[in-house]
Amino acid sequence: MDKITDAIQKVRNIWQFEARLDFVDFMDRSRINKKARGIYIIAEGDEVLYVGKGHIADRHEKHLKKIRGTSNVEPRGWRWLRTVRKSQPENWKLIMVFTNSRSVDSLLEGALIHELQPLVNDEVFG
Repeated sequence: MDKITDAIQKVRNIWQFEARLDFVDFMDRSRINKKARGIYIIAEGDEVLYVGKGHIADRHEKHLKKIRGTSNVEPRGWRWLRTVRKSQPENWKLIMVFTNSRSVDSLLEGALIHELQPLVNDEVFG
């Protein structure tokens, strides 16, 4: 998790914004506020799987369907994660980052994708 907090701090040093971080087990839905918007990071051990932004509870459900193979949409990265790597969401962490601005959210999401190189983001997946 140091890799993630270091990347967020690196961006904060450049853009000077306030952020609150929450770390939860991916499968612990009770800890995800149904109305919360922000940046979220899905990690497995020390590897960053995905970086995204939006309504976190909604995006959580969509990613859960992708990894279980029950989504109408199956990006190549998620299919690889499920079929080749055989990743299990029970082993994942969800890091939620809350700022006071959607503009900052957009900047931070792009910077974190660049910095962390998540395995299944379309921008990174080969």
